[in-house]
Amino acid sequence: MSEAATIILSTDQERISTFEDTVNRLAPALAESKYSVWIYFKAGDLEIDTRKKDTNIFMSCNNRKNGSGQANSFSVCIAYVPNINSPDVNYIDTKLYGPNAKAGYQDTSNATGSYGNAAVLNECVLQYGYGNLNIASPRYVGQLLDYKVEIQNGMLMYTMTGYSGCVSEKENKHEFPQIGSMSFDEDGSNPTPQDTERPTVVVKKVFEQYLPEYTVTIDSSALGKDKAIVIGALHDKTVFEYAREVLSLAEDESVSDSDDISGKSVYYFTVSDVENSKKITIKRTNPKEDSQNARANVIFDWMGGFGNNTNVHTGNLVQNFNTEFKGAVALNAIAKKSEGSDDEYSYSINSYGEVVKAKMFIGDPMSGDYIQSDASKNLSAWATATQYAYKATLTTVGLPCEIPIGEYIRVRPLIYGREHLTGGVYMITGSEDNVDNGGFTTTLSLVKIGT
Repeated sequence: MSEAATIILSTDQERISTFEDTVNRLAPALAESKYSVWIYFKAGDLEIDTRKKDTNIFMSCNNRKNGSGQANSFSVCIAYVPNINSPDVNYIDTKLYGPNAKAGYQDTSNATGSYGNAAVLNECVLQYGYGNLNIASPRYVGQLLDYKVEIQNGMLMYTMTGYSGCVSEKENKHEFPQIGSMSFDEDGSNPTPQDTERPTVVVKKVFEQYLPEYTVTIDSSALGKDKAIVIGALHDKTVFEYAREVLSLAEDESVSDSDDISGKSVYYFTVSDVENSKKITIKRTNPKEDSQNARANVIFDWMGGFGNNTNVHTGNLVQNFNTEFKGAVALNAIAKKSEGSDDEYSYSINSYGEVVKAKMFIGDPMSGDYIQSDASKNLSAWATATQYAYKATLTTVGLPCEIPIGEYIRVRPLIYGREHLTGGVYMITGSEDNVDNGGFTTTLSLVKIGT
């Protein structure tokens, strides 16, 4: 392995910068030349590097990096073809169970019957990238939990699956005591919280206790922002279940008592399994605040080459942009007057995707010719519909870098230089890398931020 290919990331800003840099490097390079993709995988004594051109071993992989407090997962498919030069039909199995494999055993003393700490011994490493471009992913560390083998026309097909290093706590259940209490006056009135704690701090301490191999941080977006509260006891919960439930209780100190939840913050955590930099980060997002400050622009123009005046040029990298926008919402939208000084105006979209302000009615209000204007008959069916969030996926040529999950990006789909109406601010909720005989692709899971 080349030391130059190893990437260590420490902050979200570095992830964003690396994401931007990877896209900007790939776009012109792939437009000008052919490229080759390689995969490196190590588990036990088994070590496969497709750059070595082994004629009897082929490999593909899928690496799913989740947001929303889920463990990352991966699968690796190895096709092994025994031949006269390498006739050992048990080669893969022998390597997996070699002296360095240390396969996990079921811990029967554990009440849950899980693999317990023994699973930590099944450590594996996965990395992939572009050989001729010298662009590589970080080295991802995980735990190999299972594999199956199938024989097809003399070929041995091994499918190996696993999770991130925190899998040792994926199934273990714990008892979590109450934090803080309520005191009352003698007559039972005037409840007052005592010994309260911020949910973000509680979750950080729990992760540090049960997953000491991870560096746990509270991102600047969340640090000191949530209220200290009483947190009730939770029983028979995994660390991840507890963390999600506690963070769901978190509210900004400055939050109002309004019933409007559109401006309320959401607290969550992400897991990163980069070798030598395994991290859990506790974050906060606020749609009204963050959607105005997208930290990266993703502009792709299928017919116009590379865009200008942007920090990310995707050019021909984007293969598909699929939204779950519901047309019925727009088709059934009812024209309503705007409030305030604009009560005689409506808003619609022109062919450039720009918002156009038009008079709701034309003519003399005192006469019979006061009618709805043609320009406003479409009254913002689109604007009405796009105030709601919906899911989307963005598939690109493979991006071998840490995707800034939880961050906001501005997506601008251009065709002949004109932006389609599905453009806007999206939050990245997860990403998936696929490397197989069809090439290398990255799929971003997104949520549109409503306007």
